[in-house]
Amino acid sequence: MRLRVAKRPPGQAQCWARAYLAGRAFSLNLPTWPVEGTWWFNPIAWQLIFAIGIVAGRRLKRGGIAYDARLFVVCLAIVAIAAVVRTDAFGYGSGLWQHVRDVLDFKTDLGLARLVHFLALAYVVYHSGLTGLMRRTRAFLPLCLIGRYSLPVFATGTVLSAMTELVETRAEAFSHELAFGVAIVAGGILIHYLVARGLAAWETSWPVSHIRPSPRRGRPRIPQRTDCPSSNHRQGVILMERRR
Repeated sequence: MRLRVAKRPPGQAQCWARAYLAGRAFSLNLPTWPVEGTWWFNPIAWQLIFAIGIVAGRRLKRGGIAYDARLFVVCLAIVAIAAVVRTDAFGYGSGLWQHVRDVLDFKTDLGLARLVHFLALAYVVYHSGLTGLMRRTRAFLPLCLIGRYSLPVFATGTVLSAMTELVETRAEAFSHELAFGVAIVAGGILIHYLVARGLAAWETSWPVSHIRPSPRRGRPRIPQRTDCPSSNHRQGVILMERRR
């Protein structure tokens, strides 16, 4: 099933937002099978995160997201307050996070506080220049590749999460629990990258003959590259097809 994005993203974003509000107002969720229950990450609520990502991606192609100094300060304050609360005031306020967590909405339905923090963090990261610094590091292309194949990577992470839960139940059997946790995180990131790298290699292995014109617009469908900048590659393949 393909997700169709309207030509006017704000209008479609309103539909996604209404679905999110309806899911929270009426406690809508999807059932699970074979174990009776509901989804831990309610798709009716969490789809809003993906919708925001689609809208933001389209905005980036049209010139980016505008910078507002006052909004940046507010977002930075939200991120800082969240860091203080989540770390129990960096160890000086024992139980602070637990008290706040009892008041906040449950994670399953994407609480408003969690959504606001996500948007604030994204705004701060985008306008702080961190992405520009990341582009200069060797970690940028692997992270970009993981982001390009986010859906299969997310599915892989779901399976790995279930597996690590079984392993962590016996974490006390290891003498260095911190090192064990770091190894799990590092191994998970490596597996996510290998999944994305494998999918990219599989796509680039398609012969050029697999490029067929789209039935709607007559444009060729071109496999993606393994790295992120793909516009020059696509234009080159199109030119080769036209010369043939």
